[in-house]
Amino acid sequence: CNFYIEGAMSFSANVKNEIVKSEIITARHCKIAALSGIFLCGNVSVEENKVILSSENKSLIDFADNLLESVCENNIAVIKDNITRKYRLKLNNKDSSRLLEILKINCFLCDNVSLNDIDLSKQCCKRAFIMGAFMASGSLSNPDKTYHLEIISKIRGVAELIKDSFLEFEVESKILKRKDSFVLYVKNSEVISQALLVMNASNALLRLTNIRIEKNFKNNINRRVNFESSNICKAAKAASAQI
Repeated sequence: CNFYIEGAMSFSANVKNEIVKSEIITARHCKIAALSGIFLCGNVSVEENKVILSSENKSLIDFADNLLESVCENNIAVIKDNITRKYRLKLNNKDSSRLLEILKINCFLCDNVSLNDIDLSKQCCKRAFIMGAFMASGSLSNPDKTYHLEIISKIRGVAELIKDSFLEFEVESKILKRKDSFVLYVKNSEVISQALLVMNASNALLRLTNIRIEKNFKNNINRRVNFESSNICKAAKAASAQI
């Protein structure tokens, strides 16, 4: 099926739509890796020891909810706040503690969060981790205008973890500090294409490839026209000088 809906969604939304529809995150260890990406990059809060994931993106909440079904007791409430228009996925106390244990991190919000025990030893888990992180805080500009992919995290160590995971697939990225966040970004169109392939966003990859081909074709025509115009001008000047 083609999940790329021309004009109806942003390019980022279409990529995330493809990730949600993807069926490659099936193994338990991959689901845990994807959840790590979501909860380390997403808008997470803790109220009375209950973990809450908030987002305006319903597909992210549904994605996280489906992944949590296989690792928690599914005592999960999804609520829409009509004032903020955000969806809130709320775990009970037991599942909140269980989630920390499964993800092998000591906290979500503390500055000294430990990332050393997160298991991304398998390539499939690195892929799932990247997909989860992009779902939570990633964006991709409209390639008709510019090439820019980014994933934001409040913790530099998480951004480094995403960067290292991308390198497993020969996707080179950079990290910069933006206010109180760390932004992993890619600006090269070929590298972005590889990142889309990693995230199993095949329709978005096809769309990006078509745009790149069209842009290159137009640029080549413009260069040829400019070259011919320059030669005509030179010839005209030479002819005038001889008269």
